[in-house]
Amino acid sequence: MSKYPPESDYPTLSSATTDAKSLSDFFDQKPAGPEDSYDRVKVWEELKDQQVTLTRIQQRFSEIAKTAKPEDIVLLYISGHGIVPPGQEMFYFVSEDAKADAGYKNSLSTAMLADFVRTISAKRVIVFINTCQSGGALDSLAKIVTSKGVRNSRDPAHKNETVGVHVVAATIPFQEAKAPGGADPFAEALLDTLKHPSDKGRGLVCAGDLRSHIANEVTRFLQQKELNQLPLGFSEGANFVVVSK
Repeated sequence: MSKYPPESDYPTLSSATTDAKSLSDFFDQKPAGPEDSYDRVKVWEELKDQQVTLTRIQQRFSEIAKTAKPEDIVLLYISGHGIVPPGQEMFYFVSEDAKADAGYKNSLSTAMLADFVRTISAKRVIVFINTCQSGGALDSLAKIVTSKGVRNSRDPAHKNETVGVHVVAATIPFQEAKAPGGADPFAEALLDTLKHPSDKGRGLVCAGDLRSHIANEVTRFLQQKELNQLPLGFSEGANFVVVSK
């Protein structure tokens, strides 16, 4: 979401909507490779600006939940303004109809997002949260790992694990996401990683490697601008190929 209502006091974001469209276009135009963990891709039309109400978000979650099968991979990309309100621990993705003076009750809370990931049939899930303060969502999302049946993939006894949850947040808690000159380094790093798998080891981009690839690129880019931003995340359970060359 790029454009917020004037009364919200949230500034327009230069590229959130266009970056989401670029990500959508990448997967829409991408044929499945021989080493990919899927044989076809379904891209849901992105919600943008005035469409990004809590009701529409919940409707989309419901649509995905009805469609996704256990063997599917669900990739969710969230971009816009995010906040952990003062004195609270809950992270909120700020929707078009959010009201700060009403406790952000119309915003997407981490609890709602965690419930979606926990209950969806798909056993493999990737979530990108590209907002300020998005690291504040990680603790709550990490708590769903056990309830979804994810076991530690580093345990040799679980080397054939089929359930995997991978989450990447653009910032640590309470940190602003930077976009110098209107360029969003998190979105650009994600797209670059997906578009150039041949630059990553064996020519594969795996879910468990996404955070480190993105963090390295964001840090390198922002250090040149004398700015700081640290993407965070976690990977538990099955690792799988997202893109192959």
